[in-house]
Amino acid sequence: MPLRHDLIKVFSHNKHKFWILVGYVIIMLMGVYYLSAYWATHRLMSAFEAQDIAAIKQKIPDEMLAHILPKHHSAQDWRGAGHHYLQQVEPQLYTEIDRDAWLAIQAQVLGNNKTHHYYTQYFYRYRLDLGQDHDQIRIEFERTNFMHWHVKRVCYPNPQPDWTVNRCPSSKR
Repeated sequence: MPLRHDLIKVFSHNKHKFWILVGYVIIMLMGVYYLSAYWATHRLMSAFEAQDIAAIKQKIPDEMLAHILPKHHSAQDWRGAGHHYLQQVEPQLYTEIDRDAWLAIQAQVLGNNKTHHYYTQYFYRYRLDLGQDHDQIRIEFERTNFMHWHVKRVCYPNPQPDWTVNRCPSSKR
């Protein structure tokens, strides 16, 4: 009780010191947010929403998205009408898709449904799950040094259909 009384007494006489202390606390909280993975995910999600392909390419290297689309074409299993058409069109379609733009669109759609953020491995890794159940993309971040985070993996935690190639190591399949 005497400590509280002393603090009230000090700050009532020195309102200037009180506001300086409040300013320092606000700056410190903003610094903690900036150094955390939340800021890195916010910038990535902003790039997805703006469909800023240059920023997405800078944050997510092309080799991480090389296997994000299925390699198995439906024409291999389909024997009905349109089989020959699918055999010719699907491989061409998959080669022409801009994976960064496709990821931006999918992240926008899945991010509107449900987004889950969480740290793993003692604040050195961070996961951003967009969507839920079988319609979900996981973006994993890793701390490179005290101030920087980079994308380590983009994968599907619960791929559907089963032939999706880029599964997360923690996939339930």
